[in-house]
Amino acid sequence: MAEPVSDASGVRRWGWVIPPLAAVLLFLPTLSYGFLAYDDPLLVTGNRLIQSVEARHLLRLFSGPLAGDYQPLPHVTYTLEWALVGARPALFHATNVALHALAAGLCLPAFAPWVGRRRALAAGVL
Repeated sequence: MAEPVSDASGVRRWGWVIPPLAAVLLFLPTLSYGFLAYDDPLLVTGNRLIQSVEARHLLRLFSGPLAGDYQPLPHVTYTLEWALVGARPALFHATNVALHALAAGLCLPAFAPWVGRRRALAAGVL
């Protein structure tokens, strides 16, 4: 007769799925949202640098701060997203959901050696 799977074994086997799944389920509704009036006009909809894939624009993204911060990689992803779909926000939101799910999923392997699997799992869900 097989022994029942203990709770610790379940966390070990399936715990890595919980944080990314929680992130996707929580943020899935954002795919239907539009651009926000908060920073989207500055970073995306009103930013001519991301609205065309030109060498001089890409160089400018890496040459210094835009909107007060030096964050060239998000601006490059905005450029690629704009080139693919233009001013349709669903892909922008989908990229954020995927990145959030990835970050949540990485909490378990990153933190478990220091704080244990259950606490690392909780950190990923939060």
